[in-house]
Parts: sequence; C-alpha cells; structure tokens
Amino acid sequence: MSAANATAQPVLARRGLAFAATSLVLGLSACVSHYQPRPGAPTATLVIDSNSAGFVQAFRSEACDKPEAGSRISFLHPTAGDRLRGTAKPIEADRPLILSVYSNSPHEGQMASCGVTARFTPQAGQQYVLMYRVSHESRQCTLNLLRHTSDGALEAEPGLTQLPNVCRNSIDG
Repeated sequence: MSAANATAQPVLARRGLAFAATSLVLGLSACVSHYQPRPGAPTATLVIDSNSAGFVQAFRSEACDKPEAGSRISFLHPTAGDRLRGTAKPIEADRPLILSVYSNSPHEGQMASCGVTARFTPQAGQQYVLMYRVSHESRQCTLNLLRHTSDGALEAEPGLTQLPNVCRNSIDG
C-alpha cells in the first residue's frame, strides 16, 4: 500500500438496521458539530471526490478524540448533503489532521459499510483532493489523497498514513 492510498474491507449489515441508523443521523443533523479550523490558524483546502454517500470527519488524535470546533467536515449525499464530487472545505494546516471517511451503500439487498481513517499534515495554502472509492466487486473502500503542484498537476500526497482504527463520531458528527 502506498503512503497516499488507504484501503479497508466493507462490513455488510442488515438493511433495516442501516436504514434506522441513517434515519437517526439525518434526524439529528441539527445537532451536528461541524469542523472548523481554529480562528486565525493557517488553512489549506480539501476538495472531496467520492463515489459513495458518507461522512468525512476530522479528529484530534489517533485515539479518535473530537476537535474542539467539531468533527463533521462533510456529509456526502446525492440529495440531502454536500455534493459527492467537488465539495471544497477549509482545513487547518501545519498540524497533523486525522481524517476519517465512512460510508453505507446498498449492495445485493444489504447495506455495505466501509471506513478508512488516515493522518497527514496539510501545508498552508495547499489544495488537496480527497478521493474516496467504494468497490463492491473487490469488497473494499479506498482513500487517496492528491495535492496540486505548482504547475497545476495533481500528485499523490506522500505524507498520508492509514491508521489501524476507523474513527467515527456518530453522536454529533
């Protein structure tokens, strides 16, 4: 696995349980703690590109501690949240950021859940592209992080490291 690529195996859940959990999350959307960089902190931009509905969240540490200003970076959904592709979000730069992407998607009459958590340190002023892909055929989800070079090309972010635990804030994130 390259440093800019993180992969995980999806878990299949019964459709009713996944539907109930998704309904609860949508019902509590007003209680969400949205991630924000600290006031006055240097920032970078994270552009999200996903082929699956899900959540992008930030954490303070590998122990999945929530940031002071909230954890939800984005709720990706074709109709009820941010766009699946092209959603740009400010992230705090020059300090490690723990990113977690978690999704539920229907497959063969069940819900397939998959998540990946990774760490990197964004550079101030840099624009990054987070590419999250779920493949039911290979039964895995993949997180790639690219950055824009000075000539406008995209290259893999070498500082991305997959973490062993999948962080998830299902209470207010």
